[in-house]
Amino acid sequence: MTTSDLRLAFPKGCQVRLSVLGKLVARHRLESRVGTATNHGRGEGIVMVLWEGVKHPQGWHRDYVERVEP
Repeated sequence: MTTSDLRLAFPKGCQVRLSVLGKLVARHRLESRVGTATNHGRGEGIVMVLWEGVKHPQGWHRDYVERVEP
């Protein structure tokens, strides 16, 4: 997936949550939280997410988050 494809899949301001694979990696820390995509990281396929109740965005691989449709 190229950077432009990633920007289309996760535009700034879209709501995201952890995917099934992400829940295994996070080990139940953020299972039910919804976050906002704020930016794209420097690495290939990194989405910066600001989770509810967290002050700073965290970088997550695109396979670990999924977009929440309104």
